[in-house]
Amino acid sequence: MSDGGRRELARRAQTSGDLADEVRSLAVQVREGARSRYELGLAAARGDPAARAALGGGAPEIPLEGLDAAGWGDVGAADGRPGVVVRDSLRTAVAEAQGARTAAIDELTRLLDTPSAVTVLVAPWLVDLAAHPCVPARCRLLRLLRSVALGDLDDRALPRPELALRRELEDLARELAGGGAEKEGWLQHYRWKVEAYRAADRVAERLVSILSEDDLDLVWEVTCLAPFFPAASDVVATPLFDAIERHVVDAFRADAAIALGFVGSQSDAGRDVVIGRLTGLLAAGPYPTRLASAVGLAFAVPSASEFPAAALDVLVGAVDRLEELAPVAAHSRWPRPLRGFAARAVHHLGL
Repeated sequence: MSDGGRRELARRAQTSGDLADEVRSLAVQVREGARSRYELGLAAARGDPAARAALGGGAPEIPLEGLDAAGWGDVGAADGRPGVVVRDSLRTAVAEAQGARTAAIDELTRLLDTPSAVTVLVAPWLVDLAAHPCVPARCRLLRLLRSVALGDLDDRALPRPELALRRELEDLARELAGGGAEKEGWLQHYRWKVEAYRAADRVAERLVSILSEDDLDLVWEVTCLAPFFPAASDVVATPLFDAIERHVVDAFRADAAIALGFVGSQSDAGRDVVIGRLTGLLAAGPYPTRLASAVGLAFAVPSASEFPAAALDVLVGAVDRLEELAPVAAHSRWPRPLRGFAARAVHHLGL
């Protein structure tokens, strides 16, 4: 943070009234580095009066502080264009003018289609922007994040996506060994893909706050994205279950129950909570939600011997109730249909 910014926060901290002590505390946290200005802006955007006062009481700014200093001049896109083009498109992607914003996101989609050094740099910025309530077109940014960080990675990589990426990289390295400069270039693209994923995973916890929002499209996007970022698994289970309780949409609830199962398998701290909540969903509600809960439990339990008998009955019964899954299948955001997840769960349990 600049000296001017610190002085401004210090001045704001003199605010009188009930908020004064809290505002002063926030100013100290930012000055000492315990809390970033991004976090302060995020709190302000969500209505925290002390954070708003610490920032001057105006509308929270879209978090672009530090964008120019991020090293864009040192990297380039796969098509040879310099990184500053990506930076400029990223700035325009959060502009007020919808036409300019749409064109910029379209341009980013083209620029970031192939992994490169710039995709590694841009991934955390996409997380930050998508997580911020003041940013427009957040669903599109989340889909762009999925493309940049995951590429063609799908649920077959769950619950251990980085392990799947590493294995693919090792297999590719063996296949292309001694293949000359062209094949070394292909291998480098894949290395960038892995690094972009890691860069997003390191900050993915910031996306969890979206699960508490009212916009179901945003919540749904993050629900199906969260299991791919295990770094956030310890903090995502409770907000995800709360979203299931809040949004009474069968297709969403089924998708979220599956996601919750993968999250539970990634988190030793949250596994028991996930198992308990999925078991609760298994006991009542429409059949698709119960089946998805059984699927989630298949991945959340430590071993097949701990898989509940009631969940096994639901899984086995799926063959005779396929017509009940059709409405959910039409709206699911998972590429694999629910009946396909049921088959995968049976295979995972070794049944």
